[in-house]
Amino acid sequence: MEGKGHVCSAPPPPPMIDEGPLAAVTLKKATGGNGPEMPKDKRGRNMKCAQFANQAHRKSKADQLSLMAKCMSQDCEQSMEKEVGCQYVTPGPGFCYTNPGQEFCKDNPSSPECVENFQAGGEWKPVKDFPFVGDKPKSNMDVSGTWSCVCAKKCSYQSSIRALRCADGYSFVGGRSGSPFGKARLDKSKGDDGIIRNQGKKKKCACACGKGGGSDKKEVKKHWKTT
Repeated sequence: MEGKGHVCSAPPPPPMIDEGPLAAVTLKKATGGNGPEMPKDKRGRNMKCAQFANQAHRKSKADQLSLMAKCMSQDCEQSMEKEVGCQYVTPGPGFCYTNPGQEFCKDNPSSPECVENFQAGGEWKPVKDFPFVGDKPKSNMDVSGTWSCVCAKKCSYQSSIRALRCADGYSFVGGRSGSPFGKARLDKSKGDDGIIRNQGKKKKCACACGKGGGSDKKEVKKHWKTT
């Protein structure tokens, strides 16, 4: 991420509504509001999410899951920043706008580009039932149809030992069961049932994207990608 406020300028801005590689993704509906159009210089997203929007249609299934896990990690970390948050997201995939977009949407909530992510008292959640994009993504993973992501707030994940390193107050958003972060898939001999306390992770988010799979380490790799 690009420092405080998550203002990322390197990737191109997201396409307008109903344009670009993710035009068919409709997880977050555009408001249809008649407010002002969001200027292009305020339509930034976190770097990995911008890369997903502009490149995922050319990537394999495994690479799409891996890139989305990184995108969700960046959005999750932004959502924990009180001064920025993720109250407003892009129509379609529902990626967080970075600080300029958040400020624009607060001032112009009826803009067609501004989708309110959750009501007061709610919280950010990773994507759910997301489709693979592109005409025929390379089937190099045992995953088909739609897939979802789960994130562990205030945590990082160490795949080599199948354990999470988490600060006090950690929590899960998205469907944990069946994912690499599920109780059945973490190594219970590490820390507290696979969760090792580490107070240095309080600003981190570990995320995993995929679906299904068995309970052993090899099956996890066949069905999920993690940060």
